[in-house]
Amino acid sequence: MTRIFSLMVILTSLAISSQVFGQNSEFRYLPPPNISMRIIPVEKNIQKDQIALEGLLESQVGVPTKLRIFFECSEDLKISPASASVEDLKPGKPSKYLLGVKAGNGKPGLGGTFVRMGVEYLPDYDALIKAMGNEEEYPDKSERQSVINGLREAKKTGTRKIDAMSLTIDKSQIKK
Repeated sequence: MTRIFSLMVILTSLAISSQVFGQNSEFRYLPPPNISMRIIPVEKNIQKDQIALEGLLESQVGVPTKLRIFFECSEDLKISPASASVEDLKPGKPSKYLLGVKAGNGKPGLGGTFVRMGVEYLPDYDALIKAMGNEEEYPDKSERQSVINGLREAKKTGTRKIDAMSLTIDKSQIKK
């Protein structure tokens, strides 16, 4: 599942990048991020063989919809819950997920012991297009229009986006 999810993140990012950005320019604008993601340790009472983490999603631009959230970890950990879903993510109303993490039987990943949160969602393309129209922040008209055209095409095709982030865990914090 972890390799498949990682591959999905890479392929989706490439697909959206090729739709949103032209191939002819060395200089490119990026659309503003639609969401922000964090995983933070929290002091919560959960099972004594677990540590508590909180996954946090926040809208940065507009209202992304149809969010599917995935939680994964290196094989030397176990995480619960494995997934969640949210219909929409409104600005100023973060979505929070309490995660229980405990020791597993496998080996750490190549980058060590980690927890990963990923989200697949439908961006708020109208809000992104409006944000890209800001001539002060995006002064190059040609490049700005190229991104807007890519966003319009992605909206027309219903292109979903995948974002992910990881947190390295000190496994000594987890009691067996």
